[in-house]
Amino acid sequence: MNSQRRLAYHAIKEVNQNNHGTVTKLLSILKVSRQAYYKGLHRDVTT
Repeated sequence: MNSQRRLAYHAIKEVNQNNHGTVTKLLSILKVSRQAYYKGLHRDVTT
């Protein structure tokens, strides 16, 4: 996963901690499936 995508995933995670339902809206904007988002959050960073 590229660093820009990882940064976006972490930003969504931070925003969602206070606003339920926000993940769906932000993922729609990024055109990322919910499944891919959660899989990406738990993926190890490779260099």
